[in-house]
Amino acid sequence: MYYSQTSCLVLFFFLFSLNPLTGSSSIQELRLCETKFQCGNITVGFPFWGGNRRKYCGHPLLELRCNKNKRTSLFISNQEFYVLHVDQTSYTLTLARTDHLGSFCSSIFTDTTLPPELFELSPTYKSLTVFYYCFLSMHYVSSYKCPMRGFIFVSENPDQYHTICGDTFTVNVPTSFVAREKELNMTNLESVLSKGFEVKVKIDDISCQECLSSHGSCGFNETFPLGAKCSPLNPPGPPPPTSKCESLFQCGNITAGFPFWGGTRHKHCGHPLLELRCNQYNSTSLFISDQVYYVLHVDQTSYNLTLARDLLDFFCSFTFTNTTLPSEIFEISSTYKSVTFYHHCNPYLPYLSNYTCPGIGRPPITVSGNPEYHESCLASFATNVPKSFVLEEKELNMSNLESVLRKGFEVKVKIDEKACQECLSSHEHCGFTETFPFEVKCIPAHRQNGKFLMHQASL
Repeated sequence: MYYSQTSCLVLFFFLFSLNPLTGSSSIQELRLCETKFQCGNITVGFPFWGGNRRKYCGHPLLELRCNKNKRTSLFISNQEFYVLHVDQTSYTLTLARTDHLGSFCSSIFTDTTLPPELFELSPTYKSLTVFYYCFLSMHYVSSYKCPMRGFIFVSENPDQYHTICGDTFTVNVPTSFVAREKELNMTNLESVLSKGFEVKVKIDDISCQECLSSHGSCGFNETFPLGAKCSPLNPPGPPPPTSKCESLFQCGNITAGFPFWGGTRHKHCGHPLLELRCNQYNSTSLFISDQVYYVLHVDQTSYNLTLARDLLDFFCSFTFTNTTLPSEIFEISSTYKSVTFYHHCNPYLPYLSNYTCPGIGRPPITVSGNPEYHESCLASFATNVPKSFVLEEKELNMSNLESVLRKGFEVKVKIDEKACQECLSSHEHCGFTETFPFEVKCIPAHRQNGKFLMHQASL
């Protein structure tokens, strides 16, 4: 849930009439709201945060991240966007979905809506509806076919092809883009999507100007709804630890260290692909292989964790996309098995177990451990269920299936435990190099008064 009111609060910097004994590193910590986020050609301050720029210096949902290719990304509404351009004076930015930078047919066919209380689409852009899993007839001459997606139609009218197509999602394109052509030019559409679209971030400009005129720094508090208040001196929360590898990731009932990172735990303290994120409901997520997984449980000693895909509501609202966890990092527990969900199946053929999602154009869905339905179904995706789950039923028990999927599945994280133990025996932290393949490296622990200050480098 997002809240309609976003406001600016004043976060004054520490007064720097400090004791001469105060170290330069401490002074730098106190002035982190003066630090800009920098990555490639992107340099930005309020209302964003990320990198060396602390969370309280920007809106909680506007965290920017810099990848190894020096590209800036924004993760919001369960979707990763590349930030192509930022206009700091008008609070506008150009976003492109990361899965829309290549072949259109290989993109994730899901609908992503940016929260309207935070973003406003530029008037020079419009929304188009992409129809897929369509049945072609002589009456409809403008189409394109994607493997496993069927025929594709694009229209400004969200209801135009509703009767002949099984599913839809929306994209943003310039108003000059012509949607109705005799033959859909997919190369042109791919080029337009790769250039992104422009949005304006909604903030209270007047309050922020008052912050600046008072020699303060614009920021947000973390209560909901986001309200304005003035914090005259110290930034909120305890001071950060001297070594960021001494911090553990904490969110709700999840506490994790190596091989994970995220929150106040620095990237070099964990595997580059294992970033944990905490949302406003205090639930932990892991974004990997272009899919959001909820982290339901972490075993501190065995490097096992329980993951669930984005099914937290009803099966028919599930993202029907195929995703595979990287086998070089994860190993599925021996108590689970992979099953395939086939959907948009031929309604005139019999299936051992099937279900029809009511009212959303997803005719028969069937579940199987074998690929026997490939020829009669347009698409499929796989997920993991306990081995005890019974697939072949005369009538698929959807309530039972939803319950099983919500409980997730267990995987083991593959790491070099021997190398990590050598780090610990040397009073150091476990971390990873940024090279590929990723190797365990030792990170020195902070010393104070001759003693090491560190946590055990475990999950």
